[in-house]
Amino acid sequence: MVPWLNVFDSSIIVVFQSTDNFYCDDTSGQLNVVSGENAEDSQIMLQPPLQLAGTSVSADILASSNAPEAASSSESAVPSRGRKRRSDPSMWKQNIRKRMRNSGQAYTAFSGKPVDRRQLKMHTCGQCSNHCNERLPKELREEIFSKYWGMNDYSRQRDFICNHVLKKKTSNAARRSANFAYFFTVGQQRIQVCKQVFLATLNVGERTVRYALDHTDGHGNSRIDKRGKHAPGIKKLPEQRQAVRDHIASFPALESHYTRARSAKKYLEATLNVRKMYELYKQQCADRQEEPVLESYYRSVFTNDFNLSFHQPKKDFCCFCQQYANSTDEERQKLLADYNAHHKRKVDARNAKEKYKAEAQEDKSMVVATFDLQAVLPSPKLNASAVYYKRKLSTYNLTVYSLADHDCTCYMWHEGTAGRGSSDIASCMLKYLTDLPKETSRVVLFSDTCSGQNRNQFFCSMIVYALHNSNIQQLDHLYMESGHSQMECDSVHACIERAVRKMSINAPTDYYAAVANARNPQYKVVCMDRDDFQDFNGLTQCILRNRTKDTNKNKVNWLKIKHFRYLKQKSSEIYFKYDTDTDNQSFHTLVINQGNRGRRPVAIPTSLSPLYTGPVNISSAKYRDLLALCDSKIIKSDYHPFYQSLSVDDKIDDCLPETDVEDVCSADNVIEEGIA
Repeated sequence: MVPWLNVFDSSIIVVFQSTDNFYCDDTSGQLNVVSGENAEDSQIMLQPPLQLAGTSVSADILASSNAPEAASSSESAVPSRGRKRRSDPSMWKQNIRKRMRNSGQAYTAFSGKPVDRRQLKMHTCGQCSNHCNERLPKELREEIFSKYWGMNDYSRQRDFICNHVLKKKTSNAARRSANFAYFFTVGQQRIQVCKQVFLATLNVGERTVRYALDHTDGHGNSRIDKRGKHAPGIKKLPEQRQAVRDHIASFPALESHYTRARSAKKYLEATLNVRKMYELYKQQCADRQEEPVLESYYRSVFTNDFNLSFHQPKKDFCCFCQQYANSTDEERQKLLADYNAHHKRKVDARNAKEKYKAEAQEDKSMVVATFDLQAVLPSPKLNASAVYYKRKLSTYNLTVYSLADHDCTCYMWHEGTAGRGSSDIASCMLKYLTDLPKETSRVVLFSDTCSGQNRNQFFCSMIVYALHNSNIQQLDHLYMESGHSQMECDSVHACIERAVRKMSINAPTDYYAAVANARNPQYKVVCMDRDDFQDFNGLTQCILRNRTKDTNKNKVNWLKIKHFRYLKQKSSEIYFKYDTDTDNQSFHTLVINQGNRGRRPVAIPTSLSPLYTGPVNISSAKYRDLLALCDSKIIKSDYHPFYQSLSVDDKIDDCLPETDVEDVCSADNVIEEGIA
């Protein structure tokens, strides 16, 4: 292995040539391998760029060592991913063009003119006193040319020129102001060459050499290229950007309860938006007598430095319909059969609701109702800036709307009383069914397809229990098509939201009064206590012995069932089907409570165990925030005892208080839902 070239006075780089590769040893003591194959004599192709120490070797010019520097330590505190994709300046066209130009590759200029790649120019000296042709054969010139352009760095190339061109001033009587001597370093010696050979070997112009020599730092190195390195005049100080980050981070952000394993995104409460956050930021700056940044800068920090979004309550948005609308003609043709089936199920569910509604208006012993859980109502809801920075107590409202007489009942409670799981929802509906008039013999319920609340075995057990302990003879439970679950109780929720939009809410009890007065005539509000919630787990284990096979030995797909039917006289059987077509009266039969090995079916109990035997706890972080609002007198003093009496558990994590989420949230599942 023979040393070939060393350059730079302050940082010696020695390149050793082996048979196939070049090994570059820099001051860090690390070796980098660069391909050393030569091209044809007439067309000298460039070698891959010389890599910096510690970086991987690549022939791809886009992955050069001229990439942007790593972010500063202050940037490291920012989340690794924002809402928007971060810009990558290394892939900008102008920077790609710059790297291609610095490496001698062919590129297209900004004007659109194509520029050919750099090639070695062979200059044959005549009567040159330096004997360039003998001392510097063609093979060495090719290697010098390849290494020079393989640097792929403007500053290193200018340093090379400054270290190999000697400028010497002449006497005042001389015609020239300075003489120039040109050298190449070969091994351990410097070989002087004429100007023509020097320029031809590197394929640079005389102007490039003179510019490099006229812009040195006085120690043999070229000045640092400051083009594009100057900070813009309007660039904000790091302290200002950090102040914006701190303000955004001061808002409580919660994880999604359903997607925390798949997404790092966190959610701010639905009452916030970037404009409102910026107004609060300006108010904070005014209190501190600081100059605020522009809203556009605030928004840029929000979208680029944080992966935050604003919680939007569930909307009836159909993924499959959206996919079909955005598909090409060819893709639509493949989806047409599934789309038509999906559309038919939507129409069937709506027609069934209208049919049963008409029957209930004629038959006073029949009740047809829709029910749904409203978006979470946070309390307190006050017009004070400090409230936006604190966690709030969630209030729940399960609305049941009777289609025949337009009667509406709202079952309300807060998270310090109970949760919003399947047993909680079933307890509210049990209370509704037991409170129906005694002459009611038939009930039809409509709901969305949320499996965690409405379409589960606990809910089925509750209905069997309700029929056993009431005068109801038949109950049908139908599910709207996923993505098209608009129901009358949604209008109730909209009316409530309009009523409380400009109201000051200090505690959940304020919501109870506001909901009751949201309409004239008033909505009926039932305040649920902890004792009103029943545990249906034990009942399910007792009476739902068979949950998997129907009477035809077919597997029961609970998540695809669209219509349940319960009969009081057949309490050990549940009838179901996978559509809502009222013309189709063919039901599957599931025998849930049958005797095994000669035993009798289990009797349905007349009472249930309570769901909560002790107080329901909230997170300690939320409790501290609520007490802080009490201490600052933002919450009225009359409500302080209520918040102080809440139970706390340090092990509870705050999650996004999402409302009912339908289990079918992808187009593929919508397609599968139509498969019986």
